Amino acid sequence: FNFEEPSDYARYGASGSTLHEVAGFNLGNLAGKIGNAVNLTGGATGDWLWSSTFVPAMGNSWSMTFWFKTDTLPVDANTEKAIISRRGPNSGSEVVLSGWSPTYICVYTRNREGTSETGTCNTTSISTGVWYYVAAGVGDPDDVPGSTQSWVSVNGGAKAVTALSYRVFSGLSHFRVGQRPSVSKSAAGTNTYDGLVDELSI
Repeated sequence: FNFEEPSDYARYGASGSTLHEVAGFNLGNLAGKIGNAVNLTGGATGDWLWSSTFVPAMGNSWSMTFWFKTDTLPVDANTEKAIISRRGPNSGSEVVLSGWSPTYICVYTRNREGTSETGTCNTTSISTGVWYYVAAGVGDPDDVPGSTQSWVSVNGGAKAVTALSYRVFSGLSHFRVGQRPSVSKSAAGTNTYDGLVDELSI
């Protein structure tokens, strides 16, 4: 997803995948890392892009890369900012800005029962107004048979890796860019992100 034109995100998906803008948001785009980037404004409910065509993605094995530049940082654990999320009440995973100081980029995963949550955080300190390149995933970053891990790298640096004792199931039937989704595809979620996202590949 390149986000080269405002309010027209559906055209950016490969293989029939689309990202949808919620009616009324009129999301704009600004100069990105490469060309333009989608501009998410955060706030109480925020704005977001969503998709239901990534149902196979972000389950027990996935990887993604993207650029981001945040306008604000979380102030505590309750205000961590979900950049990419498919986390439901009892399962799923997401890439977030951590809610402590210094702020890190983390992958959070939940087991199917919702009884265990694991955070894997890269220790590159995140600042506002700076572009960062993220590579993250769940599965196995080093081709070790039978291993289940969550991992994240910032700006091409070393991976932070955590072994998982459970499989990560997909969570909700849709995912969002810009916030943690609600169960309903049309309802506002939580933990909104405000800033730019560019060149998303899943």
